[in-house]
Amino acid sequence: MTGEREITESLTSASGVSSARQSARADALPRAERWELIEACRQLTDAQARDALATRLLPFVFMPGKVLYAAAGSHAVALGRRRQVEVIAWAHPGDMLFALQTVFGKQILHNARFHLAKDVPAYSASQRVTAMQTLFLVLVTVVTVLGLWIVPATTFVVLAGLFAITFFCVVGLRLASLVPVDKKKAPPSRSLVDAELPVYTVLVPLFRETSVLDQLLRGLVAIQYPVSKLDIKLVLEETDTDMRKAVAKLTLPPQFEVIVVSDAKPQTKPKALNYALHFARGELVVIFDAEDIPEPGQLRLAAETFAAAAPDLVCLQARLTFYNANENWLTRQFTIEYAVLFDLVLPLLASLDMPLPLGGTSNHFRMRALRELGAWDPFNVTEDADLGIRLARFGWRADVINTSTFEEANNALGNWMSQRARWLKGWIQTWFVHMRNPLVLRRQLGTVDFLIVQVIMAGIVISTLVHPFFLLGIIWSVATGSLAPPAHSISDTVLVGTGIAVFLTGYTVTLAAGFVALRLRGLHRLYWSILAMPFYWLMISLAGWLAVKQFITHPFHWNKTTHGLSKLSRRQK
Repeated sequence: MTGEREITESLTSASGVSSARQSARADALPRAERWELIEACRQLTDAQARDALATRLLPFVFMPGKVLYAAAGSHAVALGRRRQVEVIAWAHPGDMLFALQTVFGKQILHNARFHLAKDVPAYSASQRVTAMQTLFLVLVTVVTVLGLWIVPATTFVVLAGLFAITFFCVVGLRLASLVPVDKKKAPPSRSLVDAELPVYTVLVPLFRETSVLDQLLRGLVAIQYPVSKLDIKLVLEETDTDMRKAVAKLTLPPQFEVIVVSDAKPQTKPKALNYALHFARGELVVIFDAEDIPEPGQLRLAAETFAAAAPDLVCLQARLTFYNANENWLTRQFTIEYAVLFDLVLPLLASLDMPLPLGGTSNHFRMRALRELGAWDPFNVTEDADLGIRLARFGWRADVINTSTFEEANNALGNWMSQRARWLKGWIQTWFVHMRNPLVLRRQLGTVDFLIVQVIMAGIVISTLVHPFFLLGIIWSVATGSLAPPAHSISDTVLVGTGIAVFLTGYTVTLAAGFVALRLRGLHRLYWSILAMPFYWLMISLAGWLAVKQFITHPFHWNKTTHGLSKLSRRQK
């Protein structure tokens, strides 16, 4: 890692706020000690506690008909002036945070873990499947097994037909994404001066990420947004001692705050986000991952887009791509896949006001809406996709903004397989959660959006699982001459012919989508890599079956993705 002095100087310089200026402001008021802050916290009502967690403006002295306050940070002092309350003491931000976590930490942790499961259990993945879903799965399995035993040919034709329809639906979505999106549907923005910009919370969950810490911090301090309106939370795990030590060595500027999440199951990113959300003070909030390098103007563009939008637009998804796209065969395939998703498919869905399966990072939310949604599901390992469907069920919209975040593409097969298995397991979780009552889901979304969710969630997972068997069946049929009557029945010929048509159509459309997406990204050097995509799809199928196994055996386990493996990441150290 770069020397602590160099990175600290970089952070302080970029913050635009000197420690001397901070001290000058603090010296005007007496300092509140930790024990005094803890005692004050113990006297708070629930509403006062929620406010103090977010604002760091703490009711400190209680008098008949009057409350005096302690403030941690210049933003809290300024808020006290706006509220016309009397601030009589300043608190070191670390002391204030310690007091709040000491008194309310257990309650915050409980809420982070169980709020959704307790208050809105229908939206929580804490229950893997319902009794009715279990019964449905058992019935489908029994009918399929009996069918293959009693009337194998007919059953096989029915299954093949169903799978072919599934493939066609997934292919149809990709085909539609090739149609240029109507530019008039792109979200407008309204230029804002600094004084008009809202406070923006940036949540950055970190677990065993020391290898990319320097790169991350450089990306965060490069954000072009007023420092006084930035609220950046580095969210660490209590058990991650190496990460905590690495961050503790740095002198972070005032817009940064370190939140340590107490150890508790499930140990997942959404649980950490839920915990940190209690301390957020922004009107808007965005999530970045450890290896992310967002374009500097991304937050301002999102704020200006929200300012120009109707209140029902509550989420904006930035486009994700990779800074190590051409590192090896795997990163090239990953880049093509991301380009299709974030530059073709999601813009199409957004232009039609359809539900968006959000990416795991660079999601920008209106804070009020995120809280009303119940925030993230700590038991869902693709909390992003789940939240995208949930906000659509609430009648809200998500859109895509034309700004990018650069990530590290997985360049190691084992690491990639673990990550992809988690993603697919999470999509299985998400489908089961939202299909607990299909009639309610259809009523909330409407018929078309309901069907789109089936294609996005169930369709992609099923096609991933079935793809290699379908492919082997076609190869076997062609190799053994099944396409040549009268040696075989007409139905066999039609079945195999249909399968070949599905595959040829699917492969052609998907390869075309890859070409168009790369052209939009300007990644012309990767064109020839498109031809190798069918091999990549077989790897995804293997990850899909691993996801099914993990859904059964370890549904809430978070497969940790190791970052900092890329040569380009290592150069940042």
